[in-house]
Amino acid sequence: MFVNASGADFHLQGNSPAIDQGSSVDAPNNDFDDLPRYGDPDMGAFEYSMLTVTPPVHAIDPGGVATYTIHVGPMSATTVYLDATSPSPSLTLQLVPTSVVPPDQATLIVTDSHPGPVLLPGVWYDVPITATDGITQTVSVRLLVGGTHVYLPQILKSY
Repeated sequence: MFVNASGADFHLQGNSPAIDQGSSVDAPNNDFDDLPRYGDPDMGAFEYSMLTVTPPVHAIDPGGVATYTIHVGPMSATTVYLDATSPSPSLTLQLVPTSVVPPDQATLIVTDSHPGPVLLPGVWYDVPITATDGITQTVSVRLLVGGTHVYLPQILKSY
């Protein structure tokens, strides 16, 4: 029913009996992950997501490359069509394949064209990925290009 109840991950599995069994009366428009609830909502805090991406966040140097794995769970049709949209002309996206038969996965490769070696303070991008099979679901991955880690000293006082 849940992805990992003993590990406190109460996201629904694709075969969960809680899918589409909730009530929209007084229910929020979005779930706890801020995913929209569509059609008959699922029971619980999390709407079943047919689309997940790992890792959800990447940090790269200017001119670098980030790779994401897109996991597509069971949906209502046999073929799911995928699309990713670049939020900037400095990012080139390669999505392979663009259609899958769930459960399956695809790979998104994001290449940055900023000149290096340093881009301060860094630029954050949200890259939307959409899956469609009659129902459309979108997730976003985050990408930090450039930037730097800042370590602040800790000052301890004793009285």
